Order: sequence, then structure tokens, then C-alpha cells
Amino acid sequence: MNDEFAKSLGRFEDLERLKMQIKDNLRKEAGFKEKEKIEGEILEKVAQDSQIELLDILVESELDKMIEGYKNRTELQGLRFEDYLNQIGRNVEEIKKGYSQITIFIFKQSTISNQQYPIFNFVNHAY
Repeated sequence: MNDEFAKSLGRFEDLERLKMQIKDNLRKEAGFKEKEKIEGEILEKVAQDSQIELLDILVESELDKMIEGYKNRTELQGLRFEDYLNQIGRNVEEIKKGYSQITIFIFKQSTISNQQYPIFNFVNHAY
């Protein structure tokens, strides 16, 4: 790489400016990843400790959508969904039961993040 290469990209006067831009971009990306990590950890903790009550119908509806997605993907692979269930030795209710807690957790996280809690404003200002 040389100055000509940097100039060929159209935005840089020389190789040194290209390197500076790359370093700056990597630093910003690392900051964004760290911010996302911190927000995720906070959101997970708040969701675990939250007392948000969800209507059973919301959870059941989401589980139904998930099952429908499994059914569609299975059938796209040329299998009947019922045959797939037989192969894995489970039924729809067992699958739903297995995913109900994670579905509730995801709903809580979504509810909390959509509330725009002040704690996230603190995290946003950290960078």
C-alpha cells in the first residue's frame, strides 16, 4: 500500500491519512461493541430482576409464531413437520414448554429497552 493506493480510494490525500481513518474507525467500532455489551448486561440483569407480568396470551402467541417458523423451515427442507417431531421425539407442547421461559425473558428485555430507562442514558453518555 502506498499514497497512490490511498488516493485511488477517493477520500484520502495519502497513506498516512488512510491509516489514521482506519484506526479511528476501529476505535469507534470497539467503543460501540463495548457500549452494546454493557447495555446487554444491564438489560439482562434488569430483565432477570424485573417484576413485569406478561399476559399468557402474549407468550402463547409468540410461541405459536415460533412453532410456525419451525414448521415452515422444516417443510422448506422437504420434511413434514410431524415427521420432524417424531425424529426428535418431542411434541409441540414440549417444545413450547422448553422455550416459554426464554420467550418471557425476551419479552421482558424488549419491554424494558422500549421504556428507555434512564440507566441507558448513562451508558450512552459514556462514549
